[in-house]
Amino acid sequence: MTTRLRSLGLVLAAALVLLTGTGLPVTAAAAPPATTGTPSRWCDDLATGGAVADFLGDSITEGGTASSPARRWTALFDAALRGEGYGVQVWNGGGVPGSATADFLPGAPLVGHIEFTVNRPSLVVMAWGINDWWRQIPPETYAANLQALIDRVHQLSPSSTIALIHTPWVYNADLINSRPIPQSAYRDALRQVARANWLPYLGTEWGYPGDDYGAFASPDRVHLNDAGQLAYYATIRAWLLGMCGRG
Repeated sequence: MTTRLRSLGLVLAAALVLLTGTGLPVTAAAAPPATTGTPSRWCDDLATGGAVADFLGDSITEGGTASSPARRWTALFDAALRGEGYGVQVWNGGGVPGSATADFLPGAPLVGHIEFTVNRPSLVVMAWGINDWWRQIPPETYAANLQALIDRVHQLSPSSTIALIHTPWVYNADLINSRPIPQSAYRDALRQVARANWLPYLGTEWGYPGDDYGAFASPDRVHLNDAGQLAYYATIRAWLLGMCGRG
């Protein structure tokens, strides 16, 4: 089962590359990264079988729109890496539906998920943006919030590898047309934060707003259906293992 999931996932991931014209491992810059941005902790722990991956974000990270818990992308990721002998622990409690960056700042309701990184996971993946866009938070405020969250995780767990993901586009035309600040402004802000901090970055934009030609969106045209969960898992798996020269 794991082999079949892996094979199907890699086919979907390859299809995404062909559709979007982008490679899977999108990094911040070509220059040698500072210690802050290297994936060494993640790669070291992956090699020894003691890696812990902590995924923080919103409903896309939570994966609750899958038809069953076993089909959530994090469950697929966990099962595949365990089946391949990596022994990775996946933490997904920090994927909170409806959340935006401000909800995780000091004094905010979800700050505990940031403070929990004091347990020093190997990898911390941050994937916010949809709800900052939905709320029309100024992109510069979104970027400043991200920077504050990155800085706090560095304080709590200096050795953790931090990586950033831009989640798939929202395809709901009503939402798109009712919001003057486009989704791309938040993607660009996220890229700039990644570049400024020498952090690994992955863009998972499948197509363009209003054109879900991968058929990965749920009926609400916001969240991921089962095919989207599988493709998202496959893309992230290839990216995170590729950081360490694995596949």
